[in-house]
Amino acid sequence: MPWTCRFRLICLICWPLRCHRLREMYWSGTHEGYAVSQVLAGSGEDSLVGRARDFVTVLEATEAAIQPGDLLAGVAAVRPADGSSIDLGFYDRHFTPGHASILRLGCAGIRDRAREKLEAETDPSKRDFLEAAALAHDAACSFAQRHATLAEELAAAVVRDGFDGVN
Repeated sequence: MPWTCRFRLICLICWPLRCHRLREMYWSGTHEGYAVSQVLAGSGEDSLVGRARDFVTVLEATEAAIQPGDLLAGVAAVRPADGSSIDLGFYDRHFTPGHASILRLGCAGIRDRAREKLEAETDPSKRDFLEAAALAHDAACSFAQRHATLAEELAAAVVRDGFDGVN
């Protein structure tokens, strides 16, 4: 049987089970156990670079997490609790600006491009934007790498201990 057929068969069998598990987690509220609020100290800078530094702080405070039985790495970034001085500006967690560039270049590609353009840029506002872009995308790369490391550790545990069909 070709791998595409095997993949479709696995999806037909596993998808309803995964959907059921995720629905149960939502109804029971156990998914909220992954949502963490924490008092975070911001940079105190009222600029794009300051907001990027605050974004770096949020991502660095967020532990890598993969829910049992999930196919996607990552749950939710740390939520700045009352008393935090984090300023992310206008921030919508459900909208990624420039998603086409992220898909085409990746976070590392955008970071490298921003750094490259920063070297030649003399306009202060453009430099501020490029530095902020480089900081934010570097933090996103580190965040993704932490999740990749966790996924590798979980995969090694499955190889070592066997797969029980849930975790």
